[in-house]
Amino acid sequence: MRFRTELLRLGPEATGVDVPEEILAGLGRGRRVAVVATVDGYAWRTTVGPYRGRILLIVNAGARAATGLRGGETIEVELVADDAPRTVEMPEDLLAALADDPASLAWLAALAPSHRREHARWIEEAKRPETRAARVARSAAMIRGRERGRPGSGG
Repeated sequence: MRFRTELLRLGPEATGVDVPEEILAGLGRGRRVAVVATVDGYAWRTTVGPYRGRILLIVNAGARAATGLRGGETIEVELVADDAPRTVEMPEDLLAALADDPASLAWLAALAPSHRREHARWIEEAKRPETRAARVARSAAMIRGRERGRPGSGG
């Protein structure tokens, strides 16, 4: 499904586009839809869904960097429903830290891919072994406590 629209500035570092109701209906998947979005030849996997009373496609920093878009431009957007599984490789040391807790491993597996990716990214970005170990411990504690916040954000 293709449409032309303005790339909106939603905040100092955020951009997105309003997705027309007829486009959302044409995707045939409800109000929150996993899609492959393409703008200016750059494609990425994301989700279209309700946000503050509107249906939005967030155009992330990676898409902006790849296309040179900043917000305010008129763009052509293509959305294709994405039924492929969303898999995230979790760090082995995090899985080992949770190995004695099958309920927490199940809870982690049930998290949205974006939340699992945040945990994995935060751990993998550690430069020193001590930092990585501390991040594994913090992520494991969050998962055991069923906390949905971003790891490293303090909550």
